[in-house]
Amino acid sequence: MFLVIDLGFFGSNARKIADGGWFPLVIAGAVLAVMHTWKTGRNVVFERVYGGNVTEEELVTIARSQHVFRVPGAAVFMVGSPKGTPLALLHHVKANRCLHKTVVLLSILTEDQPTVPAANRLRLREIGEGVWRATGHYGYMESPDVSDLVSLIKEAGLTIKAQSATYFFSREMVMTGGNTGMWEWEKGLYSFLIRNARPAKDYYNITPSQIIEIGLPVQL
Repeated sequence: MFLVIDLGFFGSNARKIADGGWFPLVIAGAVLAVMHTWKTGRNVVFERVYGGNVTEEELVTIARSQHVFRVPGAAVFMVGSPKGTPLALLHHVKANRCLHKTVVLLSILTEDQPTVPAANRLRLREIGEGVWRATGHYGYMESPDVSDLVSLIKEAGLTIKAQSATYFFSREMVMTGGNTGMWEWEKGLYSFLIRNARPAKDYYNITPSQIIEIGLPVQL
């Protein structure tokens, strides 16, 4: 019904396109292309990074392995999905052969409401072998504060200090030439957008000296 009305308005003004009406249409098309490319690219990257995740049971087996040395302290791995195991953690274990005694897989979820009550801010669950999964819930009018979440985690009984914990982030390094369903120009545009986007670590109120970024090459 709305399409019929809109097409009527569009048809009555169609002859203005040649007299300059093409300019706002070009702007709208460019904005739509950027938005569609960003959403498609993020979905592809999310699937590549989290689609073949190690299960929680396998993660417990890795943490229990005699070949992985457990070092004192706490590590917080920022992950985009509240399921599975982040690749950043697996790369860290593979490269360093060690894991902190307390490991928190922390996800931030934005709810479809302006604010979230303090009582519903944090969900914490033990996976095993010193590994925990935490989910912070925020409204779309709120700014996530990881330091505040870590304080809540400490109040729940974990041995962790916000000032001394190490925070691990994954940094996707997007490359073109893959076999995804995106057009080649979309791959190039998304690669440009992700290089110039503000990194996620800047949004969470974390001291920069406590952050470690692990590069994850992703081919589109």
